[in-house]
Amino acid sequence: MVSIRHRSLLRPPWHPFTEDLLLWLDGEIKAKSHNKVEEHLKVCWSCRMKRQKIECLISDFMEHRKVQRAVSPGFPSLGTARFRARLEQLELEGGKGSIFSNPIISLAREVFPLRFSLRLAVCLLLCCLILLSLIRLSSVPPVSAKEFLRRTEYAEIQAIRQVPAPVVYQQLQVRRYSSAPEQEQLEVWEIWNDASHNRFKQRVENANGLRVISAETHDRALQAPILAELEQILQANHMDRRKPLSPASYQAWRDSIRFESEKVAETKLAKGDRALELKTVAAGPFAPRAIIQAELVVRAQDWHPVKQSVKVNEENGVRDYQLTETAFKVLTLNTLTSTIFADLTPPSPAIPPQTRSVSSLPSPNPTELLTAEIEVCYALHRLKACLGEPLELVRGSSGRIEVQGLAETEQRKEELVTALQGIPL
Repeated sequence: MVSIRHRSLLRPPWHPFTEDLLLWLDGEIKAKSHNKVEEHLKVCWSCRMKRQKIECLISDFMEHRKVQRAVSPGFPSLGTARFRARLEQLELEGGKGSIFSNPIISLAREVFPLRFSLRLAVCLLLCCLILLSLIRLSSVPPVSAKEFLRRTEYAEIQAIRQVPAPVVYQQLQVRRYSSAPEQEQLEVWEIWNDASHNRFKQRVENANGLRVISAETHDRALQAPILAELEQILQANHMDRRKPLSPASYQAWRDSIRFESEKVAETKLAKGDRALELKTVAAGPFAPRAIIQAELVVRAQDWHPVKQSVKVNEENGVRDYQLTETAFKVLTLNTLTSTIFADLTPPSPAIPPQTRSVSSLPSPNPTELLTAEIEVCYALHRLKACLGEPLELVRGSSGRIEVQGLAETEQRKEELVTALQGIPL
């Protein structure tokens, strides 16, 4: 059995590679390897001769390079080739193949010197990291539909709170398309919403000219047929006709349907601004004038809604309505003319509760009150009074049911009173 000491004697002696000698001469070798090569050169004549040859080659190369540069400013490619060939020959004489013999490495070192290639790699890596960071910062992080609507509603509330006695003004382009061969129809819709006093005014511009829209349904249909049709569709689908681009209105419709699909995607506006689009597709079957698909687009910069489209199920096909915001301002009421809301029908007084002598009536029990409250809610629902009208269901001091609020017209007030007067309590 050969001992470890005997096996070490059988090993061939270690000699540094030519590359190690070059790095050692240049002072670029690691400290540990530097000491190892230096100690080896003290005892190895062969390696010392190789080192002297390398030093002579380098000296000859530099002298030749100096002469060539004096003659021509170009780089002495011929001298480089000769120098590399002599290094190859020297390495072959030592019995080891050189890494310079690899054609790929040789080509790379011809094109990029070692130091330059490392610097280039670091620069390219930094550029890639900076580019990825910029792309990440410029892109909009993905959000869910609920988060989309929550942020949009929060931005809307913040914009209104910053102005005292706010009046929200919007100008919208309302377009109507149809699956049947029909030209695009357009109306310009202007809206004033007095947030403090719950007042509303609208004006429309179409082929008939510019005019204020009356509160009467018949007059609206004659003055602005597209707008009157859209208002009926919004009310039938639990959406607020006074705030067509409102996220709360979109959420009300969203809560009333079964989903087929829904997604939030990044898009761009006509001017190139980044935006987010919420697209909701409802599952059938569909009733007439039911919204089967809706899309809401908000600016990514401030989460302000700028566009909404709805597809409506009609008897003769699907009809598409698109609302595009062209102007938006939150104004202070005192900056507007005093007549801005003057032509509106004066608000009717609150609907009084049925006046019956409390002392002559027995005190209602909780079951009777609950039954009466359900009947009142159902009566208001049948009249579509729960879709944005300023009505409130309360219990009076006597414990009885009362409906308080404002009616737009005297006729509307009579409708509500007639529907409620037959309900006890």
